[in-house]
Amino acid sequence: MVLKDHRRQVLMVLKDHRRQVLMVLKDHRRQVLMVLKDHRRQVLMVLKDHRRQVLMVLKDHRRQVLMVLKDHRRQVLMVLKDHRRQVLMVLKDHRRQVLMVLKDHRRQVLMVLKDHRRQVLMVLKDHRRQVLMVLKDNSELNLSFTFKVDGFSYVIFASSENMKCFGCGAEGHLIRGSPDQRVT
Repeated sequence: MVLKDHRRQVLMVLKDHRRQVLMVLKDHRRQVLMVLKDHRRQVLMVLKDHRRQVLMVLKDHRRQVLMVLKDHRRQVLMVLKDHRRQVLMVLKDHRRQVLMVLKDHRRQVLMVLKDHRRQVLMVLKDHRRQVLMVLKDNSELNLSFTFKVDGFSYVIFASSENMKCFGCGAEGHLIRGSPDQRVT
């Protein structure tokens, strides 16, 4: 009996202590949460103020940089305009001098250029090339291109048929390997 009473008393005391501890913990939790909320508010206010200050400083620096850039741009444009005028004047003078010299030799220069072009085009006319290409879906290609240069007519053929010799018309070799062209 005594043990049962002591047990009951101990259990009652433990329950009371537990309740008191829980109450104290709840109070401390509330106080800590309140302190944290206050600190959070203060930190947010400080951050907002610092953000405003930083934004104001950045705006001021941006304005200053833009003003400096505008001034430098104006100066550079003025210098470039002056240099452009000077270069154009020098080029005009050189152009006049070159034209004066070329007027005397114009006919001779043009004759040399025309003869040189004809020789180059004649050499190009003699060289023939064959190109093998693969078309999609077995489609056929037969084209001819005609153009004129300095009074000469040129024709270029493009075909999807088998390669043929330009000399004898047989398949399987080029004109330089044609049996008709071989010297024995």
